[in-house]
Amino acid sequence: MARGAFVSEILHPMLPAFTSAHSHAFQIGLRGSGERFPTGVADFWSWRQAMYGLVERMDPDLAYQLAHRCYREMVQAGIQTVGEFHYLRHHVTDQPDFVLDQVVIQAAHDAGIELVLLPAAYEEGGPGVDLSPAQRRFVSGGFHGYWERFDQLQGMLRSGQSMQACVHSLRAVPWDQVQRHVVEAHRRGLKLHVHLEEQPRELAEIKAAYGDHPVRLLLDSGHPMEHLVGVHMTHTPELQLVEWLKRGATILPCPLTEGDLGDGVPVLPDLPHLKNQLALGTDSNLRISMFEEMRRLEHDQRCRTLRRGALRCGGDAPAETLWHAASTGGRLALGLSECGPSLSINPAHHLLTQVDEPSLLDALVFGGDERVLESE
Repeated sequence: MARGAFVSEILHPMLPAFTSAHSHAFQIGLRGSGERFPTGVADFWSWRQAMYGLVERMDPDLAYQLAHRCYREMVQAGIQTVGEFHYLRHHVTDQPDFVLDQVVIQAAHDAGIELVLLPAAYEEGGPGVDLSPAQRRFVSGGFHGYWERFDQLQGMLRSGQSMQACVHSLRAVPWDQVQRHVVEAHRRGLKLHVHLEEQPRELAEIKAAYGDHPVRLLLDSGHPMEHLVGVHMTHTPELQLVEWLKRGATILPCPLTEGDLGDGVPVLPDLPHLKNQLALGTDSNLRISMFEEMRRLEHDQRCRTLRRGALRCGGDAPAETLWHAASTGGRLALGLSECGPSLSINPAHHLLTQVDEPSLLDALVFGGDERVLESE
């Protein structure tokens, strides 16, 4: 390839395929809902009540339709691997049946996406708070019940599917159980995903119940950290995020969902070793586009720091850091090998007109969308 050659002269350039490392597939059923505010300002907690309304209407047929639709949209958007943070487990509320576990497994298989199932431990509606009727569909049966079901699910997976461990949050699982899950996941060689510090109210409730904020509790627990994957971490102080990453743990922001819910913007530190510990997810799946997730993450950090090129790992350009987070970083967060499927880029697409080869990735990340991907 001659220096300065245009991308249109390259035959089918290939890049690592996208990985959505954090998804709640059923929440695609909320698309278009909750965007009018007749009673005034809404927030995460009012959105959560609307989500519980969808949960209470859920049956296996609807759960399959929503999950299959979500996963097909992902495949069409270049996402070939998904980490399904799965807490909607039961069809009925009075007796745990785990019927919806198999629904998600089947939907992913039928959609042709690589599934890493993250069955979530979920025990209470907040520290010492009973489960609401909707939340009873999430219950995982205590520490031993969680791992018994985890082992059962291993035998239900289809070819090419896998599992990692998951705790919904420190609001939904008592702190003593969270620590046991951290230890057990490490003993089994598993990643453990957990929602962390998405909302200020979460920090206040956990500190009132257990004496400190969630991330500080985990950092001071004395347990191994390198297998932990913190989802959101929107309100985690920068020094704690630095410590989190230096201890080998991963951060997994979901910029479009965090923007939609008004969560806030995480304070991502400028560390050379951030690259392999940063992943991205589509979360609520309101909009399924890793191109937009990448741009939103970088643009939010630019607005926060008042400088361009906010996310650079070592000598990498922002586009390299972002594409890695949207692809290989997600695979690492899901316990998969770095080498995964690839995407073929259409070099003749008009969005890439007059783009030279060295600028391809920058043009894709900051000016591209799914239209530049070769069709299946």
